Amino acid sequence: MHEPVDVLIVDDDEDDFILARELIADIETSDYRVRWVQSYQDAVHALLTAAPDVCLLDYRLEARTGIDLLREVRGLGCDVPIIFLTGQTERELDLEAMHAGADDFLIKGSFTTRELERAIRYAIERAATGAAQRRLTEELRLMQVQAQRSSQAKSTFLANMSHEFRTPLNAILGYSDMLIDQARAGEFEQIEDDLARIRNAGHHLLALVTDILDLSRIEAGRLSLAPERYPLGELLREVVDAVAPLIHRNGNRFVYAPADELGEMVADATRTRQILFNLLSNAGKFTRKGVVSLAVTRRAARLSDFNHHAGDQPIEGVECVEFVVADSGIGMTPKQMERLFEPFSQVDDTGGRRFGGSGLGLAISRRLARAMGGELRARSEIGRGSSFRLSLPSDSTAAARWRGLTPERQFAAGERGQLPIVFVLGPTDAFGRQLRDQLADVQLDIVVEADLRRGVKRRARSARRCWWSSSTSAPRPPSSPSASSRASPACRRPAC
Repeated sequence: MHEPVDVLIVDDDEDDFILARELIADIETSDYRVRWVQSYQDAVHALLTAAPDVCLLDYRLEARTGIDLLREVRGLGCDVPIIFLTGQTERELDLEAMHAGADDFLIKGSFTTRELERAIRYAIERAATGAAQRRLTEELRLMQVQAQRSSQAKSTFLANMSHEFRTPLNAILGYSDMLIDQARAGEFEQIEDDLARIRNAGHHLLALVTDILDLSRIEAGRLSLAPERYPLGELLREVVDAVAPLIHRNGNRFVYAPADELGEMVADATRTRQILFNLLSNAGKFTRKGVVSLAVTRRAARLSDFNHHAGDQPIEGVECVEFVVADSGIGMTPKQMERLFEPFSQVDDTGGRRFGGSGLGLAISRRLARAMGGELRARSEIGRGSSFRLSLPSDSTAAARWRGLTPERQFAAGERGQLPIVFVLGPTDAFGRQLRDQLADVQLDIVVEADLRRGVKRRARSARRCWWSSSTSAPRPPSSPSASSRASPACRRPAC
């Protein structure tokens, strides 16, 4: 059963109060509980201490006015919906009341029971909507402040860490190399193993710092690639020579099976080497006394090689270089697979953390692969091992040829080939970037915005651009009589 609506009538004339009370009593759609105060101070006290659901406020209150009371209680934070009542009909008076904070305006003796009921109901609904809007605005403001603080803290952390880590690490590595040379010359032969451990630890820490800085550059959109032509066989030999000792360390057998003729490749050699080293070292880390393999093939490229939502249509003039890293290690559960490529995600997330690592390697590897026009996929079964398939174009500079629409969607998007637009309004820019990365395989034009007001304006501008290119039969604004001669024949933008 609904509670009765609490109505406070503020009027210094008892006859007017009785008339208002009788009108309210005639309302059949709801139950009402009516209170009455006569003086200005009693009204202020009632509105601030025992707030009603709605207030009917008279203009004349002895020596003061209802507008004075409106300004005072609104200034003190009162958000009770207030309907202004007066016997005057001046337009300036109702505007002044609305500017002071009234929710509605009624003229005494001219409104009916139905109009009063509607005014009360609308005032209460508007107040509830306004309160919800204010809460939402405040939540958005707090989230924006939190996001800005988080971003600033992250930037400060990365800058401090880069400075604090790199200086001592470079010193450790430099002195370790120098002492190892002396030990090999016979001067400190008994401590060579210890010095080698120091150097390995330094390289490990430096790799962690590099991973974090790489992720920061990718998220900030500052990742730069340097494509170059190089023999693929030579790069693979470098990777295998560097990673084989790490794989053998856990008693694993390493199987390397390249194709007979791999030829040359145009890509960022450093980034390709980084991805392969990460995949192979992970395989060796999560495998004990098992098998780790690397198979490399080269064949004609298909759209599905670089986008698993696309079809198998061939890409003319482009070859796909496919690297498959497989192991017989611990494998992963479906739940672990869902967050496999998320930053800071660990396969071993237990308290013990047997395997270590920053949890950034796979996230960075996938983003690097996509930046070069390729894709990184994974398959795994718990207790049966995992396999990672890295597909890269033989020429990464040609990636723009298949980054557009797939052939089966070309007709739906129109001759201009514009992608369907998805507008993402998230609590933070990081949320939008994460969502955009998760949808990277889908051919969409994703617009990310964290600020509500700025996002609405941005979306409106996009809609206006689409309207201006509508068909010539559509109406044109009178201020642009020649617009029809400039507009394109038809709107090619797909619906959002």
